[in-house]
Amino acid sequence: MVEDCGTVRPLFPDAGVPAWREGSNNVAIITNLLLRPSHMKLNLPVRSLIALTILTLLCTVAPLRAQLGTGWTVKTVTERLQYETNDILFSITPAPSSFSNNFCAYSKSGNTRTFQLLTHSSNRIEIRDNDDYSTGTRQFQADIVMTPPTSGESIHQIFNGPTGPWCIIRQYTNFNGSIRIFAGSSTSYVATNLNGHSFRLNTINDMNSGQCYFYVNGRLVHQVANPGGTFYTKYGAYGTHDNAHPAYIVFTNATLFTGGDETGAGNGNFSLSASPNSVSVVQGNSVTSTITETDLNGYAGTVKLSASGLPGGVTASFSPNPTTGSSTLTLTASSTAAIGTAAVTITGTDNTIVGDTLIHSTTISLTVNSAADFSVSAAPSSQTVTSGGIASGTATVTPSGGFSGTVNWSASGVPAGATMTFNPTSVTGSGTSTWSMTLPSNLAPGTYPITITGTSGSLSHSTTVTIIVSDFSISASPSSQTVTAGNSASYTVTLGSANGFANPVNLSISGLPAGATATFNPASVTPVGSSTLTVNTGAGTPAGTYTLTITGASGSASHSATVTLVVNAPPDYSIIPVPASVTITQGSSGTTTISVNGMNGYSGTVSFSASGLPAGVTASFSPASTTSSSTLTFTASSTATTGTSPVTVTGTDGTLTRTTTVSLTVNPSSGGALPTGWTDVDIGAVGLAGSASYNAGTFTVSGSGADIWTAADQFNYAYQSISGDYTIIARVITEDQTAGYAKAGVMIRSSLATNAVEASVLLTPTNGVAMEVRPAVGATTINVAGWIKPTLPPQWVKLVRTGNTFTASYSADGSSWTPIASTNVTMASSVTAGLAVTAHNNAALNTATFDNVSVSANTVVLDPTAIYQIQNVASGLVLNNQGSLTNGSKVTQWSAASTSVNLQWKFIATTNGYYQINSVRSGLDAVVQGASTASGAGIVQWSFGSTGNDQWKPVLNGDGSYTFVNLHSGLVLDDPGSSTSTSTQMDQETSNGGSNQKWNLLKQ
Repeated sequence: MVEDCGTVRPLFPDAGVPAWREGSNNVAIITNLLLRPSHMKLNLPVRSLIALTILTLLCTVAPLRAQLGTGWTVKTVTERLQYETNDILFSITPAPSSFSNNFCAYSKSGNTRTFQLLTHSSNRIEIRDNDDYSTGTRQFQADIVMTPPTSGESIHQIFNGPTGPWCIIRQYTNFNGSIRIFAGSSTSYVATNLNGHSFRLNTINDMNSGQCYFYVNGRLVHQVANPGGTFYTKYGAYGTHDNAHPAYIVFTNATLFTGGDETGAGNGNFSLSASPNSVSVVQGNSVTSTITETDLNGYAGTVKLSASGLPGGVTASFSPNPTTGSSTLTLTASSTAAIGTAAVTITGTDNTIVGDTLIHSTTISLTVNSAADFSVSAAPSSQTVTSGGIASGTATVTPSGGFSGTVNWSASGVPAGATMTFNPTSVTGSGTSTWSMTLPSNLAPGTYPITITGTSGSLSHSTTVTIIVSDFSISASPSSQTVTAGNSASYTVTLGSANGFANPVNLSISGLPAGATATFNPASVTPVGSSTLTVNTGAGTPAGTYTLTITGASGSASHSATVTLVVNAPPDYSIIPVPASVTITQGSSGTTTISVNGMNGYSGTVSFSASGLPAGVTASFSPASTTSSSTLTFTASSTATTGTSPVTVTGTDGTLTRTTTVSLTVNPSSGGALPTGWTDVDIGAVGLAGSASYNAGTFTVSGSGADIWTAADQFNYAYQSISGDYTIIARVITEDQTAGYAKAGVMIRSSLATNAVEASVLLTPTNGVAMEVRPAVGATTINVAGWIKPTLPPQWVKLVRTGNTFTASYSADGSSWTPIASTNVTMASSVTAGLAVTAHNNAALNTATFDNVSVSANTVVLDPTAIYQIQNVASGLVLNNQGSLTNGSKVTQWSAASTSVNLQWKFIATTNGYYQINSVRSGLDAVVQGASTASGAGIVQWSFGSTGNDQWKPVLNGDGSYTFVNLHSGLVLDDPGSSTSTSTQMDQETSNGGSNQKWNLLKQ
């Protein structure tokens, strides 16, 4: 029998390939061929291997279905493998289980056979059944899977010996994989949508009836009369091929049957059923049912499933889909799916056969039930509360879907500082809790949305309540009032409303100074409104600047405003004696100066009187009345009562009377002997013995000695023992001219040793006056400022000790003093003070006379109730705290014309004549920064402490100004370089008597 392919070739694109016939010279028949190992290799492209894997999986699940018709038995035949390479036909008998020559390939695994064309050099790889028949019936059946090779590949032939391939079934890539049957007259496409899954092909060639029948998936798709003769069956891959599209066809359960007929074939169909056919699901969950496709009458198709009639919110999915048996239907209900029962229609569709679509359906009853859930609500939805008040309400749980869980309450959006509680904190099933929110008193007015949330496991629902906070505001004007003690000041207090606040507000005040009272009219105000605050001060209300706090309270809401009250003391004065103690001798006189210390703008005239005088002593004032100062002279008769008496000095200005006390000591007339407490001694190796006497207020002192100079002194010394800060004053009336540098004057000395530490003011008969100091025991004496000429007797000299600062000055009249120098000399508190005379000639005596001698403690008394500007004599500017209220800020200076409180200071007494210089603005003291003892250290303000750098001793100068000596360092308050800049920081320096170290006290 000859296989003639010539009639087939024109159907393929590769037209020019010659026909081939079995048995011709062009055909090599290879039988019982033992293939070499290289022929057994399956050298497939990676792409083909992947496709092979997929198709193998598809094929292995295809079930073996029964043949169509009746009376069939399996026909067992031998097979040959036929393939072409470079247009040469080869045949292998029997067919091997696998074959590859790198042009085409074949393999058999179980019931699965795979045919591949790998290159254009081969256009055939197929199985030819060795079953040539001319009578009876034959049925070929196979499950086939195609991948898209070159369109037009033949997959099955019924070969007619005389006429060649009489029947050809071809695959095409169009219509998602399709086949056409060429047998008899040409046919159109008989099946589509075949790619990707298996389909059943049955051909029945009935020689008895002379008809050939073609079935796809059990449905008759074509029928044609056969031409008679001898036939055999082939299947595989045969056709024109190119390298870009390798052919790949898989046959499963390819079987040849005989002896039957087509009775009952061609009406294959399917039915659908669901199990269970009634399901229920809860919102948010899923439920499944098995959809079974049942083959009928040899049906072997693939059914595509779909669902309709789904309730809103429900989706359906099938696995697998399409199916050839059963599929799991999953119905998923969203959390908002429509509740109720619906008939869901499941439809199966097979549209493989052209013009013969199969559709069947089944119905499932789906019930969607509500999920167990709950809702929350709160009441009231809105409420108005004052700041500091309490808002409250209820929160309710309403269950649904049989919910019976425990709902825990929480809240968000709660304002800072507020607290919110629930009672009870949770509700089981259904129920109501009470909520309460306590608001802070400083909560700003506004609208606050609060979210109340109920949570039970993964379920959470919220509702919102709105808290409207109403409140009031308070302000006062003017911001500051100034009054004189004993008078009143008034302010207007205004209250405003926010968010409808309309509750009465009660007013109160704090921070009033002593002796002051306040009233509100009215005492309670409903916003918007105002009240008049009247502050009444008493005559004894202390002067100062006071911060008054005005508080409005309404329930738990409270707000404040502040105003400043400046209380000025009424015009006043005090009288101060300098010195405060006077010593005289019977038959002599002594003086002190009574100063009028005006305060708070006082400018009156004060008349003086004295009382408490000892018998025999008279007092006179010059002038008798004054606006500034008067000299008080005590004159003791020769029979005046001796001893110490407190003399009361009274100043009178109308009804305003002030007093002070002067300690007056009257010593008996000694008739030449020194007054009580005085001692005379020669210091050092004098050539002639010296002496001292006293008569009627005059001291006569004679002294020899080489000098008061170098590292040791020789002189005569009439002295008293003193302790602390003192001033010694004397007028040198005369002295002998034993040498040009003979000396007579006043001295303060640490001891009677010849090389002792000393400070002195000494007058010469021809070379002027000088300040001399020996700074340490045995040190060389220093002339501090040089000799001042022409200063000759009679002349007043004065030496002032303040701490370790010694200040020297001289005067022609005892009233106007000229400073010489100021310097630091370290001495113990207990020292001697007296009159010193040296001849500057150890073989002679220098006799000097002194009167108006006084040794008095340096106690300057400042009025603690007064407020001062402290003015530098050199710059004319006054101390300034720069408005700062903090420690460490610089103390500078400013124009005295300003009335700013930043420039106001008061003196707070400490001990031993020292004072705090205290800022009225800040309440802080002027201190030496860092408790430094160095010259040039800056002055700052600081809280009062214990170091002593914040205490100053005022020393009254002859011109009425003051020098302030620091307790800790012994240095004096100084305007550096006599600066007139308002940004200059004050400092401390060694005392030099300069005007930049002198300060006037300007009472305010």
